[in-house]
Amino acid sequence: MRRWATRGLLLIALVFLLKEASAIVLPVLVALILTFVLAPAVRTMRHHGMPESVSAAMLVTTVVGCSVLSVALLAEPAAQWWQRAPEAVSQALNRVDRWRASIPGFGPPVERR
Repeated sequence: MRRWATRGLLLIALVFLLKEASAIVLPVLVALILTFVLAPAVRTMRHHGMPESVSAAMLVTTVVGCSVLSVALLAEPAAQWWQRAPEAVSQALNRVDRWRASIPGFGPPVERR
């Protein structure tokens, strides 16, 4: 029993540590993921005679540029959707309420006098 309690406390402490250290851990994790994802492309470019540092810089620049372009292209539609979200949610809830009311036993509770 004591081992489980210790493990549980360790897990809780680890979650809080990761939350507090996210400013440091997140960039490191992104760098590690990019390293693993882009390493085969860098090796291929090196095999074709391009220096490793140049190919890595090109690939990172391309990934960052594509990410920035994607965010820039999606920002306006996302903002429009966010403005329409409350109305869309209320319409969806009304549809669900009508659907529930059409099924016997699933409708809203009836007040008794």
